[in-house]
Amino acid sequence: MKRFVLLFFALLGYSLHATGQEQRIAGFIYATDPTEAIPFASLWLYDPATGEPEYGTLTSANGYYEFDAIATNRTYRLEISGPGIQPQTRQIEIAYVPGIEGRRYFHFPVIRSQKDLATVHPVEVFLPEQIAPDARTIEDFYSHIPGITYEDGYLTDENGATVCLMFSGIIPDEAGYAAILTNLTADNIERIEYYRLDNLEEPYYDGVLNFVTVGVNFNAPSIKEQLTPSPGCEL
Repeated sequence: MKRFVLLFFALLGYSLHATGQEQRIAGFIYATDPTEAIPFASLWLYDPATGEPEYGTLTSANGYYEFDAIATNRTYRLEISGPGIQPQTRQIEIAYVPGIEGRRYFHFPVIRSQKDLATVHPVEVFLPEQIAPDARTIEDFYSHIPGITYEDGYLTDENGATVCLMFSGIIPDEAGYAAILTNLTADNIERIEYYRLDNLEEPYYDGVLNFVTVGVNFNAPSIKEQLTPSPGCEL
């Protein structure tokens, strides 16, 4: 299922159509025994009336996902799939809660399919000095990555399929991306990793381009820290 999604303005959850009161929801996709984050897992919320996918998103390297604005007071069919896990389907009710202006958290445990597939490895690793030795900004790299096309705010692969952009395994929102462009230069990029996801079941993105940074701390908490129950978390 291919989705052409603007790089940054829809990274935290894309809606084909949303009406009524909305709620931002977020959480972690993780496996247990031991507790481990599931990176690059795709989440789809299906419209209960039409059975069509209405929202979709992808987890960061630390297993975190976020939907920016979900129409509430509905029960969706949630489908989760990803590398090294068994696809699962469940019902999830998104109720409107007055007074909650931030995120509601829903954490979902999943079952591993094959232990050796739980860790995702890049299919290509690019060194900045090799692909764009004259680069000065982050965006200078986009048009120099082999097999990747950058045009009008989109990254696509050689087949025209969507590619998600991450920085040290984190998907930035619009404000975060603006801060990255302001505060990081080409010198902050150690390497660029390319992951293929198009062999997975219904991926939200077909690939991931991860800029591994140096001299920058994104303060991404560990999965175990985040799974400590707190008020408002549905575990």
